[in-house]
Amino acid sequence: MDNDQPNPSMPSHTPTWAPTPHSPNRHRGLLLGCAFAATALVAGGLGFTLGTVGATANTSAADGATPAPASTTPSEETQAADQTTAEPTAEATPTPTPTPSPTPTCTKFTTLSDREFKKLARDSQSLVGKCYRVHGYVTQSDSATGATSFRANACGEKKQPQYGYIADCDTNSFFTALAAGNKTGIEDIVTDDAFTADVMVGPPYTYTTTMGGQMTAPSFAVIKITKYATTD
Repeated sequence: MDNDQPNPSMPSHTPTWAPTPHSPNRHRGLLLGCAFAATALVAGGLGFTLGTVGATANTSAADGATPAPASTTPSEETQAADQTTAEPTAEATPTPTPTPSPTPTCTKFTTLSDREFKKLARDSQSLVGKCYRVHGYVTQSDSATGATSFRANACGEKKQPQYGYIADCDTNSFFTALAAGNKTGIEDIVTDDAFTADVMVGPPYTYTTTMGGQMTAPSFAVIKITKYATTD
């Protein structure tokens, strides 16, 4: 008898240790459940991480935020108030035009001796504005002196000319019209005329001679002058 052949007299028997076969659907359900669990865990972790990062970012932004600068432009209300309260600009006060001083004049003329006249000529600055009657003869009246001025030898006493001059009348002096346009008679006086003049003492007059030197002489403002002789 072949021992490898089954024994018909022995009943068939399924071993108790053999694994019970599983349904394919059961395996599929287990796999799906595991997948859902894993997905839930990942989603939960990701949500927690994103929430933490967002909160940190908000906190950092709040801590590091730079305050907006205050506006320096005045509001329309402030500008309107400034314009309303601004003080008006004061108008410039016009400067009054000064009234010209009247031309000084004399009503009385003091006569002098020759000696007194020489003292006057030595210190005429101290007698500026004083009025006297003097005499003399013209030594220069030309384009250099002008139409209303002349140079003369003067003295205090009236004398007649002799030999082409007047003796003891030799103080070099300068005469000019008191004011331009005044009819004093000075426009009719020429060189060599002997004259009598009512004058006001002026400051000493310095001029340049034909030799280039400097000469200072007493000066007189002529108020009235008349010719009484000639020396030529």
